[in-house]
Amino acid sequence: MKFQYKNIYDVTKSTPKSLRHYKITAVQFLSNLLSSEDFINRVAVLNQDETDNINKHCDHLTIELIMLIQIISKIADQHQNRPSAKYWKVLLHHLYDVLDLVNNLLPNTLFLQSIKTLLKHEILLVKKKALELLNARLLQKKFSEDTHEELLSLIKPLTDFFKVEVKVENQEQEIVQQTVLISLKLLTKLLAIDRPAVFRPVRIFE
Repeated sequence: MKFQYKNIYDVTKSTPKSLRHYKITAVQFLSNLLSSEDFINRVAVLNQDETDNINKHCDHLTIELIMLIQIISKIADQHQNRPSAKYWKVLLHHLYDVLDLVNNLLPNTLFLQSIKTLLKHEILLVKKKALELLNARLLQKKFSEDTHEELLSLIKPLTDFFKVEVKVENQEQEIVQQTVLISLKLLTKLLAIDRPAVFRPVRIFE
C-alpha cells in the first residue's frame, strides 16, 4: 500500500477532534479484525513457522495494549466530569476488548508461551496483567490434560516472585504477589491431585 505521507495518518496535519476520531476508529477496526471469523480461520491454518512468527507479534501487541490501557485509564480519570468523559471510557472499553481478543486468538500452548514471556518483562504492570490473563483462562477451565506439563512449567517463574532477595517496595508489588498466589491456587486445584509430589505444603513467608 502506498500513502501520500510517510504514515497512514499524518498527526501533524490533524485537529484534536479528527485525531480522537482516528484513534477510536483504529481501535474499532482492530477489534473487528481480530474477532472476524475469516481472520480467526486464517490463523487456525498457519504452519509452525508462521505460528511462531505471529506469536511474537501477539506478545508485542499485548505489551503495547497494556501500556496504552494504563495511559488511557489515567486520562479517563482526569476527564470524569468533562464532556469528553464518554469518549475516553468508550476508547478504554475497546482497548480491553482488543486485549482479550489477542489472547483468545492464541491456543493454550501459545498462550502459555506468551505468559512466560510477559512474566519476564521488566515492567511490573505487564507482569500483573499477564497474571490476570492467566487466572482468567484458568477460571474458565480451558486447559485440557495435554497442556498440564506446560502449566507445570509455570510454577518456577511464579514462585520466583517470592524470592527472599526480592524486596517488596510498594503496594503494587504486594498486589502482584497476591495475584501470583491466586495463580498457584488455581494451578493446584487443576493439577495437584495427579501430582502430589509437586504440590506439597510450603512456607513462603517465614
